[in-house]
Amino acid sequence: MKIFTIAAIIYFSSSLMNAQTNIDSIKSNYRSINGYHGIGDYKQDEDQEKEIGSILTLDVFGYYSLSQYDSELKKDIFSKTAEYKTNHDELKSIKSELLDSYYYLDLDANLTTYNLSTKTFTFGVECMSDDFYNSNYIQFDRICFVKPKGFTIIDEKYMNSDNSGYYIYQNISFKITNNDIALKIEESNNDFRLLFVFKFLSSKRYQWKASSQQLTWTFNGLWYLTKLYRVIAYNKRTGEIFREYEVNK
Repeated sequence: MKIFTIAAIIYFSSSLMNAQTNIDSIKSNYRSINGYHGIGDYKQDEDQEKEIGSILTLDVFGYYSLSQYDSELKKDIFSKTAEYKTNHDELKSIKSELLDSYYYLDLDANLTTYNLSTKTFTFGVECMSDDFYNSNYIQFDRICFVKPKGFTIIDEKYMNSDNSGYYIYQNISFKITNNDIALKIEESNNDFRLLFVFKFLSSKRYQWKASSQQLTWTFNGLWYLTKLYRVIAYNKRTGEIFREYEVNK
């Protein structure tokens, strides 16, 4: 009996190690997106987001932190120099490398309980309401993924608490048709993760306006368009993969 128990423990430990190694090996091949998912909101690391934006738009001044060129005139004069050309050519090479690289976004999804009638779990994220918004995209901060098969999105539009503008709350649901797997996920919700593997394609500028009775604010930024390659539902602690979702290749 003791021999059997020891053998079972070794087998179980080995299985956990192999599962975790599988997830770790997947991640080791890709670059990480740094960020966190709070209650209903995902935020990418600000410094990383700015760096990626500077690369995709070939923004020499932003990427190389050339804050001394603080007017359009100074930027125009510097852009005609040999130093600018050298920086610009280097940045083009960096952009090519970025576009050829795979990234992953590892999401702590904060799931609802399992919906037995629809066979789905649901989580939510907030995103800005602007002319670019499209419910065919899952939007994590500025990063946009075309909705994978097995995922549905229900939008809710809300006014900000100060009545300055609107935002969209995406209720994102994904299918888990096997009840035994669904129970595993529900019982280990704190360890559940969704791993999105993708490449950047391009950036798109947006402008979002908010106003009060006296003031109007204009926010300028970038959306990052991507191509998804893998979406994996898994347990962070054990490495068990619950399901891999088909993406629109």
